[in-house]
Amino acid sequence: MSKPTLDPMKDIFVIPLSKNRYMVYAPKDRLIFSTDKESLPKLSALYKSLAEESKKKIKRKIRKTGRRKKTKISKLVGVTGVTLCPTTDCNLRCVYCYASGGERKKYMDWKLAKAAIDFALSRSKKSKRFSLGFHGGGEPFMAFDLMKKSVEYAKKRCKNHKMKMVLSSATNGVLTDKQLDWVIKNKMRLNVSIDGMPDIQNKLRPLPNKGESYPFVEKTIRRLVKEKVPFGVRSTITKDTVHKMKDIVEYFHKMGIKTIHFEPAFECGRCLKTKTATPEPLVFFKNYIKAFEAAEKFGIEFYYSGGTIDKLTDTFCGAAGRNFFVTSDGYITSCLEVMHKDDPASKIFFYGKYDERGGNFRIYEKRLKLLVSRNIKNLEGCQSCFCKFHCAGDCLVKAWRETGSLFETGTERCIVNRKAVKYVLLRYLKGKPIKMKNFGMARKVEIV
Repeated sequence: MSKPTLDPMKDIFVIPLSKNRYMVYAPKDRLIFSTDKESLPKLSALYKSLAEESKKKIKRKIRKTGRRKKTKISKLVGVTGVTLCPTTDCNLRCVYCYASGGERKKYMDWKLAKAAIDFALSRSKKSKRFSLGFHGGGEPFMAFDLMKKSVEYAKKRCKNHKMKMVLSSATNGVLTDKQLDWVIKNKMRLNVSIDGMPDIQNKLRPLPNKGESYPFVEKTIRRLVKEKVPFGVRSTITKDTVHKMKDIVEYFHKMGIKTIHFEPAFECGRCLKTKTATPEPLVFFKNYIKAFEAAEKFGIEFYYSGGTIDKLTDTFCGAAGRNFFVTSDGYITSCLEVMHKDDPASKIFFYGKYDERGGNFRIYEKRLKLLVSRNIKNLEGCQSCFCKFHCAGDCLVKAWRETGSLFETGTERCIVNRKAVKYVLLRYLKGKPIKMKNFGMARKVEIV
């Protein structure tokens, strides 16, 4: 028996709930309701009528406002800042590190950092704010002197342009008091990687000598909480830790952490050497829900990248040609998980390079055009999926590593994404709205 459906071209999706009960979801209209099989044809006719009326309104609006002019891709539309990846060196040896951090010790020089800031600022003139971030295939604070110099330089440039500067950095949390003093003084938002309780943290994120990293990271988090510095934590969930997700949330709550980001490990980089496995999709989802509900209870902002419905989008993230990240050896990458030239994915995600002789950046137009084209309209496998406007084909680099194509979908993460989004929709259908700010769009969903 074929699955009941409304017109998929209208972006209205029918999700089976039971033998004769269905959930109808119209994401663009922020509409959700349940119905039976017999009512679907009538609803289809009603939506067809409404859709035709909407088209007329859209056409009238276009005629009134005029069409927008197309902008050349080479201008890097959307650049309002830069993320510097200042080093591949690291003071930890995380067992699943996608970049095998610490095995190479490349440091960005000041000339490159300055050029990257200048390049980004030259394309942010119409913006009132400029973001400067630090990330990469190692621990950014290992290049602390470069970070400080970059911040001071960007501050002066932003002051001259009357722009507000926003600072952020990823970190493994193994920081000195001096570094934390600087973070607090400059109001820098940190995203701290910590995987859970001491036994989990020390096993998955050891020091280079296999020593314990937990005491250092705990000290950092305690200081951030005490000083009321806004920060979030990011935890990687493995096959061995997936059953402890709820426990980790509860533990973080006791530490005073207010924002938690969970992601399942992806088997690449150092994972391939350590045999660290990703959790099974259904097992991850089951424990994700337990963790989600615990976080909601504690008032914690909690999310997994493929499971929120906070916005409608046609691309999963800025990796689709919007990110401007500069590696320590001068390549422009659109994805932080692609840091090295010898990574096969660099042929897709490296879309430019610093030209030392010319003192500027050269853009690889064809690669950038390919990245920009990776949107929901060009993902055939997503067209009939009710998650299409939320995960938009999911993570670009993970899809590429798993399928060999930017445009193939249906990976294991899709299983988790669909179940996570369906869980949220069912909550609203049952009149149990989610009290988390990263589910803000869901609050606008109308229940009929």
